[in-house]
Amino acid sequence: MYMFGISPCKDVNHFSNLAVVGRFLDIDHLTSMCVQLPKQETVKTAESKITTVIYLKHTLELVEPLRLALKDTEAELFKAYYESLNDTRFATIMERIQTVIHDDTRYQKGTLNMRTQKCFAVKVFWTLRGERTLKIVDDITEMIKQLGEKHNLPLKTGFNGTKGFFVQLTLNRDQHIDLKTLPGEFLKAVKVRSAVCFTTVDLYATDGSNSYS
Repeated sequence: MYMFGISPCKDVNHFSNLAVVGRFLDIDHLTSMCVQLPKQETVKTAESKITTVIYLKHTLELVEPLRLALKDTEAELFKAYYESLNDTRFATIMERIQTVIHDDTRYQKGTLNMRTQKCFAVKVFWTLRGERTLKIVDDITEMIKQLGEKHNLPLKTGFNGTKGFFVQLTLNRDQHIDLKTLPGEFLKAVKVRSAVCFTTVDLYATDGSNSYS
């Protein structure tokens, strides 16, 4: 550490304890996503591009907080980081992003949360389709809430890009359940780790993209 002018007791611990550092995504992966060029433009590649821009926007929003956090560092290496973060190109890229992406679009953990963000991320494509998608999400969430109340079960909304929406019943660590004892309206039930996932006729009808199996 000392060969780089870094004090293990001060600068390194200070840097590792910065809250802003933990909010960064995998920069190498993000860089790779930014330079990839699809051979053919499809709906899937378009959604992937929107996701990449949201990730990039999230990362650029952390540049200034990180720069300020490194302002008073005494380590030469971190001073170099501080100077690098002054690059005006970061602001230029952000300005370009803001011309097409809504300012309140945010990176969020979870496939369902990111799907919701992508619905209204791009300014020129925010149409009735986006509103309809958000309404479907709200309707499904309310439907599953009522289903949980009906059967007195802690049901949650699940979603992934392959299956679409599904219902999730989280089990306690030592809890075991016989899938055959579940209510008849719980269809295609499967146990995945500590949860039981299934769909219903109403859910399948509401979610037009549902391919749960």
